[in-house]
Order: sequence, then structure tokens, then C-alpha cells
Amino acid sequence: MQASVNVSRLATYGPYLWACSMYSFTSFDVTQCNQNFRLSHSSLLIRFSDATTLAELTEPSSPIPKECFRFRNHSEMLGLANTNTQLPDIIGEITAVKRKFYFA
Repeated sequence: MQASVNVSRLATYGPYLWACSMYSFTSFDVTQCNQNFRLSHSSLLIRFSDATTLAELTEPSSPIPKECFRFRNHSEMLGLANTNTQLPDIIGEITAVKRKFYFA
């Protein structure tokens, strides 16, 4: 499942997101993914909100080697959209759902 940080929230969250780090997120929104920019088979998208909090995991329970990650700019990500050749997103686990949303 891919995630998105709106440009209006980059100043809030950007300084706290570092390459080669893992995070725990709470209070985020889950919405439908725009099919024109979909980077995985998931039709859902994690979206940071004003209430989202994050904490860096200094000792993750399932460490992932650094060489398994690659940061990409926007144009590189768009080039991978809907190609099904790579899974260019962060792997995580949703452990609790506060509210249920139903999409029409």
C-alpha cells in the first residue's frame, strides 16, 4: 500500500522522515488510490492528516537491510506507475483501525 504526504504538510513531516529509517504512524487516513498514479496492486492509499503522529523505530522488530530501499523523485515514481515491474513503496503493518470507511 502506498502512502502520500500532501504538499501542505511537507514542512510538518518532511524534516522527520529520513532514508534508511523505519517509523510507526498513528492517526492517518486511508482512502482510495488515484488509479492514474497507482504504484502497487492495492486500491487504497495511506494519507497523512493533521492528526498523524510518527515515531522513528530505533530497533524495529523486523529489520530490513538498507540496500532494499531506494528513494525516488516524483518523475521516477510516475514512470513506474501501473507497470507492475517493481513495488516502490514502504512495507508496513496496520495494527488498528479507528474508524471504518465505505467507498461507493
